[in-house]
Amino acid sequence: MRRLQIGERTFLWRVSHRHRVRGDDEVERCAEVFRAYEDGCRRGPLELAFAEGDGRGAGYPQSGEVWQRGGGGARSLDLHRPRMARAIIELALQRGWAPAERALLVDGWEWFDALEREMNEVPGGAAT
Repeated sequence: MRRLQIGERTFLWRVSHRHRVRGDDEVERCAEVFRAYEDGCRRGPLELAFAEGDGRGAGYPQSGEVWQRGGGGARSLDLHRPRMARAIIELALQRGWAPAERALLVDGWEWFDALEREMNEVPGGAAT
C-alpha cells in the first residue's frame, strides 16, 4: 500500500482491478477500486468502486483509469495519482468518513464530477 500524509494524519491506499459476473447475461464486468485506511485504523476502510457499464469504462486503456462519455467526449480520472488519492480521501472525510469507527463504501461514479472539478482546480492536477 502507498502512504499519504494529510496534515497530521497518515493514510494507506491502493488501487486494484476486480472482475465480477453480473446479471442474467453472465457478462464479465470490470471495476477499478480505490481503497484507503487511516494508519492504525483497519476496521474502517474507504472503498470507491468504479464499475464499467453503459458509457463508462474501468481499467482500460490503463490500470487505474476510469472514464465516462458525455458532454461531447470522454472524461477520465487516473486513480493511481497521489493527488487523486488525496482528493478522494479529503472528499470522504468531508462527507463523514470516520476511519476509526466505520467503513465507507461508495459507488465511485457518484463522486466522479466532484473529483474531476477538484483535480481541474489544482495547479498541475488535471484529471486526465
